[in-house]
This record gives sequence, structure tokens and C-alpha cells, in this order.
Amino acid sequence: CSMRTYPDDVEIHFVGEVFYYSFPFVDEVPSGDTIRAVGAGSASGVTGVDETGAAIRADLLSNIAVNSTSNIRTKITLTSLDEDKDYLLTATAEMTSTAERYEKFLLLKVRSPEIII
Repeated sequence: CSMRTYPDDVEIHFVGEVFYYSFPFVDEVPSGDTIRAVGAGSASGVTGVDETGAAIRADLLSNIAVNSTSNIRTKITLTSLDEDKDYLLTATAEMTSTAERYEKFLLLKVRSPEIII
């Protein structure tokens, strides 16, 4: 897996955490357009890979939805991810009118609480 040198954001979380994350597309959404809703026939959504390029289980990324006209929000569950590893999450936003696609990247560093001081 090629972990992006310059992800859009980097966050550190602990194994066992459950949290929500919003990928902002406010600068990408053309005037008068919106992000196509997540679902059948839409490229909008969130996926993830580990350091080896293997896809992370789909159930670890849930409640994926367009939150306002310029954000994609997902619930991230870190129960089955390995600590001390990095994961790259990719959000894809497909526009409703133009069908243009944009991506945002989150580098998620999963750590054990003992290492963070």
C-alpha cells in the first residue's frame, strides 16, 4: 500500500474507539451542485486499506452518508484494527449534476494508550 505522503488529514486513535469523522468537500463542490447520496449507483462513499494494501472490513466503516451538501460522514469502529498500524481511508464524493468525482484521504494511526504520553 502506498500511504499517501500528504494525506488531507492525520488522526491518532486507540483500539476500541468508536467515533465519527467528516470528510469536507466544501472547496470541491461546484456552485449549484451537491454530493450524490451514498447508495446504489453512486460512487460516493468511504473505503479503507491497511499498510499492506488489504481492504479493511466494511463493517468498520458504517453509517456513511452525505452530511450537508459538502461533507461525507462515517462512523469508524476500531475494534478489529491492529494497534501500532496505519490505515488510509478514502472518501469519494460524486457530484449530483456534473458526475465529477473528488477524493479526500485520512491517515488513521491506531495506537495503544500506553504509547501516547
